[in-house]
Amino acid sequence: MGKWCRVKCSCSNRRPLPGSDISNYSDYLKSIKKPRLAKTEQEWKEKVRSVFECGHRSGNAVEFWPGDIISLGQALEIAFRSTPQEFGIFRRIADPENYDDELLKKSSDESAAWLLETQILNEFIRGETYLGWHPKIVLDREIEQYGFLYGNLDDVISSVEMLCRASLTNGTSIEFLL
Repeated sequence: MGKWCRVKCSCSNRRPLPGSDISNYSDYLKSIKKPRLAKTEQEWKEKVRSVFECGHRSGNAVEFWPGDIISLGQALEIAFRSTPQEFGIFRRIADPENYDDELLKKSSDESAAWLLETQILNEFIRGETYLGWHPKIVLDREIEQYGFLYGNLDDVISSVEMLCRASLTNGTSIEFLL
C-alpha cells in the first residue's frame, strides 16, 4: 500500500458515494445501468472514485506521503541526540519502533503540541531561538546532505502545520502508516 499520513474528516455525511468503491474504470463502466450517462475516465477519477458524500477523497481532510516529515524527524534526532526533550513528536514519528503494526496515531491534543513544536523549530531555523550552535550545524548538514524529495524545509513545515490544523479543526487524530 505504501506510506501515507492523513487526518480523517469529521463531516456529518462522511459516507462513500455510490460506486466510489470501484477500483478501475472498466468495472465502473460495467456497473452503469445507462452507459450513455457514464462519466469520462478523467471525470470518474476526479469526482467518483474513492470520493465521499462530503466531497473528501476517502473521507480524509488531508492525506499525503509523509517521507519528508520522517526525514526531518530523523535529522532532528541526529541533531538533538544529547537533548531528548527537544522536538520529541517529530522524533517519535521518525522512529519505526513507535509504530504499532506500522500505524502511529497522534491525537488532536498531540497535534496542538506538535504545532507548537513546529513554531519553535521555525524560530530555531530563523535564528530567533537559541537551542545550541552544534545542533544547528548538524541539522543544517543533515538537511543539506539528504534533502527532501518534495520541496524544501519550509514545505515540510507547512505540511506539518496543515496536518495539525486539520486535526485540531476536525477533532480527529493524525495517522501515519509505514
